[in-house]
Amino acid sequence: MIRFLLILSMLLLSLGTGCQRNKDNNSLPDKASLALIKTGGKWGYIDRMGKIVISPRFVDAWSFNDGLAMVRVGSHLGYIDKTGKMTIPSRFGEARSFFQGLARVKVDGLWGYIDQSGNMAIPAKYDNADDFTGGFARVQIGELWGFIDRTGKLVIPPSFDSASGFYEGLARVKFKQKIGFIDSTGNFKIEPIFDDAYSFSEGLACVQVGFRWGYIDKHDALVVDPLFEEADFFSEGLANVQLGSRWGYIDRSGAFAIFPRFDMAQPFSQGFASVKIGEEWFYIDKKGNIVSSGFVVAETMSGGIALVKSGMKWGYFDQSGKMFISPQFDDAGSFSSELAPIKTANIWGYIDKTGSIVVKPQFEKACCFSE
Repeated sequence: MIRFLLILSMLLLSLGTGCQRNKDNNSLPDKASLALIKTGGKWGYIDRMGKIVISPRFVDAWSFNDGLAMVRVGSHLGYIDKTGKMTIPSRFGEARSFFQGLARVKVDGLWGYIDQSGNMAIPAKYDNADDFTGGFARVQIGELWGFIDRTGKLVIPPSFDSASGFYEGLARVKFKQKIGFIDSTGNFKIEPIFDDAYSFSEGLACVQVGFRWGYIDKHDALVVDPLFEEADFFSEGLANVQLGSRWGYIDRSGAFAIFPRFDMAQPFSQGFASVKIGEEWFYIDKKGNIVSSGFVVAETMSGGIALVKSGMKWGYFDQSGKMFISPQFDDAGSFSSELAPIKTANIWGYIDKTGSIVVKPQFEKACCFSE
């Protein structure tokens, strides 16, 4: 099943160097935006002019979030500001990037949260912990999961075998081998009766009953019968589903808006979705019309631009249905702050939205700009 939200969560939870291909393209130019680059085997940061503003001296480093970046010094992790100053000393064996003013850190084998001054905002006493969504963070104590608020108060005691974050006011939880949804008080809004389920999107959640998938609303009403071998979340009013061996798209009533005829299908974004026919990926509009040629890879549209791979080269496709920048790069990343990292002749640089190189290729690795 194509699970873009879960894949994104896994990326954010990963402790790998913070350089991701799919970064939101909507960020505007900002002189304070910095990009993570690697040269001489070390990681540092450049500005939009390509000037190195934080010298490459870190074994590992991550992109900036909330004005701070996590870096590894020796065997420990700490945080720097945009001048390169170590504002939070490297004292953590495990940690995560800042998110909404807090960062998860592991102390003496347990997880807690620090603020941007490096103070323990929420004591380290959890076996596992996640970022805050919807005002709450899921935490694990022993084998069970519960939820805390931003003050660290345990508002929902650990009583679930697994849990997701809160989305659209409800959290998916597993209780006695079944899936249901709780509200912010911890009460079941939807009883745990499903074999599997995914978080709500646009007011509906896909749920598994036996070996088939359907959709429920927030009142626990089954609004689309479980008919599908696979199903994904609603996006822009449509959901991609598998019927038999083919994928198509249904509307909120469960009627097919685009009849199943694709080998694979991804959710809609900004009016386009990528679908697979044979060995190639194409873009379709909401009428199901194919609006592009075939690609080896066709990534999600963001900021009106999508990263695509044709043959062995990467380029960019736009909402007009045309190649925005022709495939010519050995590797590439998404646009952020009006620039995108590209690889040519085994080194990385940056282009602008005209396709012109604005930071000449010179780095071993280059990441998207972030703030």
